[in-house]
Amino acid sequence: MKDHCCVSNSCLAESSYCPTVLIIDDDPDVTRCLELVLANYDVNVIRDYCGKFGAWDATRNEPDVIITDYAMPNGDGQQLLEEVKTNAQTAHIPVIVFTGQRDVALASHLKQLGAASILYKPVHYQTLLTEIQHYVSLRELDWANRD
Repeated sequence: MKDHCCVSNSCLAESSYCPTVLIIDDDPDVTRCLELVLANYDVNVIRDYCGKFGAWDATRNEPDVIITDYAMPNGDGQQLLEEVKTNAQTAHIPVIVFTGQRDVALASHLKQLGAASILYKPVHYQTLLTEIQHYVSLRELDWANRD
């Protein structure tokens, strides 16, 4: 899955690598919005709606970056972080956690569990892109010059 370039899961160029980003949030509007933002870059997006499925997809697909909400039913961001960071196969994957809780103790705790960064909702898309670029290269697509 990681050996071809995709935008919204449709292949653009077989010979070029693109990063895979796993987005986990129980609000489908949030995951779809993030997918639309990333559609402007050579990114393969996988969407999940709870931490349990997210941990499974992280193991199955080994994404380059994981973006997860903190508060979700059926496996919250903390549970996902613990599962990803204690699994040798996925421990290296940076995890960006979104939260609406502006609690310094929570942020510190998530960092101790291995979160690469904590972003507070609402997150501006440029802040998210900058954060993702700490871990992978994003190539903006030139839609006007596409065949």
